[in-house]
Amino acid sequence: METAFALFDRLFFGLVLKLPAEADIAAINLAAHDEQDEEQSRYRDFIYDMMSAVDSKVSALLTHISLIIAALVFIYSSRAAARASVFLKNTIMCEIVAYLLLTVFCLRCIRMTTRLSSGSAAAENNALAIELYKRRATYNWTSNVTVFVTVATIVTLVLGSVFGL
Repeated sequence: METAFALFDRLFFGLVLKLPAEADIAAINLAAHDEQDEEQSRYRDFIYDMMSAVDSKVSALLTHISLIIAALVFIYSSRAAARASVFLKNTIMCEIVAYLLLTVFCLRCIRMTTRLSSGSAAAENNALAIELYKRRATYNWTSNVTVFVTVATIVTLVLGSVFGL
């Protein structure tokens, strides 16, 4: 399963987000941290606090996406949709698929983090910082695309009801 996650990460981060390689991300590290346990512990706590903030934002985004999927499925299966044009039905189906794909990206943001490095505390913190960087980039991209798809959904529903597409 980890191999599948690694493949997804490599494809998504490299092709879609165009993020730099992990070695370059490590160089972006905000501050140089030495090997002192107390300093590493504070830094790790900071990273986990930031991950918690990302998790909260992703949870809210996932709630929005889930509600929109439910509404679109309800509309798609209603009697009115049975009389709607093929164009409108296909557009709604494409929007449902888009939201389902956005759900996958949200789930990537909240994937459980296990020990990422078998090295020192500094190496573990660096691996966590890289994971945080990836989660924030994924959340930002997913949030922006969700806004776009939501606006497209609103336009589709308004045009469908006003002009009977």
